[in-house]
Amino acid sequence: MSHRTWITALLVVVGAGLAMRFGLKFPWAQTLRALRGADWLLLTAAGVVNIASLAAKGTAWYLLLRRLGPSRHGTAQAATFVGAAVNSISVSVSGEATRAQLVSAKDGISFGAAVASLVTTRVVEALGLLVFLGAALVALPPWPWARLVGVGLCALVAALALGYRIIPWAR
Repeated sequence: MSHRTWITALLVVVGAGLAMRFGLKFPWAQTLRALRGADWLLLTAAGVVNIASLAAKGTAWYLLLRRLGPSRHGTAQAATFVGAAVNSISVSVSGEATRAQLVSAKDGISFGAAVASLVTTRVVEALGLLVFLGAALVALPPWPWARLVGVGLCALVAALALGYRIIPWAR
């Protein structure tokens, strides 16, 4: 057998051993007790909101992605759900890389363009968060100057968006 086969077999044996150890040490009884006492309506609502937020994220990414080339909404949605699944079992941004790779493979958009659209999505999400924070500070001011800070945040986001549209640069 080759060197690579031995390493793969060793990793499988070690992984299986760790999985067995985890399975035997995990507090299954406490977990089942917690599930019996859980509010299933609330858990269902949380699951539906989670799935809907992933669908919204996929649609938002598709709207940015379609400017880069011929892409399909279904591919963007599938890539978003697969990326979320990969993020659940792996580390760092591997789910985002999976999304970009899947769209690149299925729709023919370059990997670099897909990654650039993901970065743009993150920037848009950050700006949306700033608008939400600004609106929250205006609507529910926790300190005396909070409304001013909220208006300032919203004005900053508006200025950034306007600057992006006006300033002539290579996009």
